[in-house]
Amino acid sequence: MRFVRSFWRTACPVVMAGSALAAGVLVAAPASAAPVTFSGSGVVVPGAGFNPFASPWPLVATSTGGYTVNGDAGWNFLSEFRVDLLFTPAPVPTGGSGTFALTDSDSSDALYGTVLTTATPTGFDIAYTVTSGAGAYANFSGTGSSSVIFTSDPSQLPVSYREVNGTIPEPTTAALVLAALVAGIGRRVSRPSRRWP
Repeated sequence: MRFVRSFWRTACPVVMAGSALAAGVLVAAPASAAPVTFSGSGVVVPGAGFNPFASPWPLVATSTGGYTVNGDAGWNFLSEFRVDLLFTPAPVPTGGSGTFALTDSDSSDALYGTVLTTATPTGFDIAYTVTSGAGAYANFSGTGSSSVIFTSDPSQLPVSYREVNGTIPEPTTAALVLAALVAGIGRRVSRPSRRWP
């Protein structure tokens, strides 16, 4: 019985704290929990160590003020990535991976993360993983996708492109509640117990 009483003295406050925190999330989710939509245009240029006769190709996609995020124009985009190629005999891109940074004009708001690319007949499909953010998107994380369409000859670098249908959905309610519960439990468990039971 002493163990049972001790267990409930520890468990009940944890559950109550987690539930209260979860309720707070449901009532007032942070602005960064909203979905992110984006589109824009830019140019792809060779990256450091580029060799046209060797795979993979290091490339850099860049745009200064050419992106719109959630209706807000003037965002900058930078992605350093590597693309695998098949030589048949001309180079044919297959897929690749890298990192990205999407920042507003003064870098006060930003999204950072990784990309995976899959070649399409007109460009690339991109899978985004947002790992961090700044400003209005501080602590943002999530996964999304977009499509890149080449607007110039892709066999001649630099290549102009247009990115469309960029979307990173908002976290689900279940995910927000789980995150709140974990945060509440973590804070409670991290406090050392003075005695046992």
